[in-house]
Amino acid sequence: MMPGRKLLLPGVFWRMLSAMRLNALLFLTFSAVALAAKSVEEIAAEVKPSVVKISQVGREGFDGLGTGFVVSADGLIATNLHVIGEARQLEVETADGRKHEEIGREHA
Repeated sequence: MMPGRKLLLPGVFWRMLSAMRLNALLFLTFSAVALAAKSVEEIAAEVKPSVVKISQVGREGFDGLGTGFVVSADGLIATNLHVIGEARQLEVETADGRKHEEIGREHA
């Protein structure tokens, strides 16, 4: 594992309602005009740096792989509970290839 800044990986840190509010807020930050003026490729390129790969290590070595996204500058990451499960260890890889270990998690 490459040394790097440790990130807080909370798992599902919002209840479903909060996640829906976040999705609505993110969607509303784009105006209809801005969405119409951008292609799917352009929008994907803008948000790609916030997407992370999450590797899960369980009792018998590598157990799973999933994704999440960075929601704050201090490293808070949102993902689904099934991505982290009951993993013993989690590793997060950012879009630029840097790897980080989890420093904590919070289940909602």
